[in-house]
Amino acid sequence: MIGLALGALAGAHGLLVGGGAVALALPNPWLRLTRARGTPGDDGVPFQAVCLADGCAAWITAPIRPTGVVICHGRSRSKAWERPLIKALAAAHTVLAFDFPGHGDNRYAPTTLGDREAASVNHAVDALVAHGVERVVLYGCSMGGAAALISQGRAPHPAVRGVITDGAFAAFSEVVDHAGRALPGYVRRSALGLTGRLNGYDPWAVRPIDGVASIPVPVRLLHGDADTLVTPDAADRMAAAGGATVRAQRYAGGHDEPANPAMIAAVQAFAAEVL
Repeated sequence: MIGLALGALAGAHGLLVGGGAVALALPNPWLRLTRARGTPGDDGVPFQAVCLADGCAAWITAPIRPTGVVICHGRSRSKAWERPLIKALAAAHTVLAFDFPGHGDNRYAPTTLGDREAASVNHAVDALVAHGVERVVLYGCSMGGAAALISQGRAPHPAVRGVITDGAFAAFSEVVDHAGRALPGYVRRSALGLTGRLNGYDPWAVRPIDGVASIPVPVRLLHGDADTLVTPDAADRMAAAGGATVRAQRYAGGHDEPANPAMIAAVQAFAAEVL
């Protein structure tokens, strides 16, 4: 009987760890199946579909202006999810919105929560510059914000004049600990470790907070005051780590709400300020 009980316990542990690892390793399949549809054209915004250097699908709005904004969506979302923000920003700037690897119009594939996604951010800026845009603001929500911060912390792009994020986490492991707080710590750690082995990266190293101080341009860290996925103190701690050019800003809202008027107004104001 003891052997059976231990076997059942081990099996349950394996299911929890394995299921958790898969859930962390891949974009949410349900959100992919039910993802936002349409294009900026449906909102009256002229655009062209392009591919980034890494093959990621993207949209660039017209006309081409000297100033531009790159929009980086969150985990399990897509560029189409960001249509309200695209429309709002396209009135004053050229906007490039793209799908991260494994998301949107790209082939379904694993994600590294900002680690390798940072390279796609750089490709997106390169694409805007190649089309004639001279000065760029990076906007990223959640994972997209983490990727934007990581990209500019590692290798600042000369065309980037500012970075603004919304609901970005300071460290991915903190999100796992918060979202999975009902599970034992060893289950969370085991699932995170298995995720890293499956995808070939170190999840504990996905820490935008460590590179914020290396970003040479103004950084604004927006965070909804009712965000239940990423606690708002993440923005405060990153602002403290970044110095005088990094500032946290709260607004009334939750997590990843691209039509939130307060968030849109904050992004518009920041773009006008730095561009």
